[in-house]
Amino acid sequence: MIRFFASICLIFAAMSAFIQESVAQEPITNIRLAINEYNIENNNFSSNLNGFVLNVFRSQGIQVASSAKPFLRAAQALDSGDVDGHVGTFATEWKGYIYPRWHYHVSDVSVLFRKDEVQTWKSYDSLAGKRIGWPKGYFYHGFFDKKTPIQLLELVDMKQCIRLLKADRLDFCMDGLRHVLQPAMKQMKLSMGEFQTETVFLEPVYIRFIDTPRSRQLIEIFDKRMDELFQSGKLENLYSEMGLPTISPDQSALAKRPRIVAEEIINGTDEWAKFVTYLNH
Repeated sequence: MIRFFASICLIFAAMSAFIQESVAQEPITNIRLAINEYNIENNNFSSNLNGFVLNVFRSQGIQVASSAKPFLRAAQALDSGDVDGHVGTFATEWKGYIYPRWHYHVSDVSVLFRKDEVQTWKSYDSLAGKRIGWPKGYFYHGFFDKKTPIQLLELVDMKQCIRLLKADRLDFCMDGLRHVLQPAMKQMKLSMGEFQTETVFLEPVYIRFIDTPRSRQLIEIFDKRMDELFQSGKLENLYSEMGLPTISPDQSALAKRPRIVAEEIINGTDEWAKFVTYLNH
């Protein structure tokens, strides 16, 4: 009798696993994505890249609904299940999140500063002890190749950061060069005779998903299509049309262990914590 009931349990367990697998593999017909909002008008660079990501899914017969939100709100929308994916994140080590193999962009994270502030740019050494503004919720310091003591002011608007820079209340504004700094500088009509930009580091950019069977299926769709575009040579053509250098698998941040653990930075227990002093605005 015991063997009989054990056999029945095994049968039901197998049936349950089969049903769950079948549900997970049902064709996906729609996806909801949150995209970072930069509050910069006529941001063609970001529009082109976001459009590319959406078209990867649309080309596979998937209807895409997207909404632009500030970074933290986009991250919260993913946590709450309001969206399937958050477009525009670095591949950090974060329990419960997964990423495609393919990134869709390599961000040139750069600083904007007054020319009289830095006579000779020395990368991380030039940032030591300085007042730096960047978007709230970003972990840029975790990606530095050198542990550099900085004074950090978190903001939600890069134009506000630039105004503080002009007023000598900040020494640097840091963010992606092409999708944030350059558009903001153009919109604010900054004189490049007075200001300068320098790239601090390069980092691949991904879509972040919550670890679920549906997400794994979406990732499989995304990676398969990106593989096809890359192998056919169409990917390089598409990026050339957008005026961007193409991307390739060997740039992937997933090939190495992510350098930062998001929970540790949030909790202030990471190895970089003692190098950052947060400023009150």
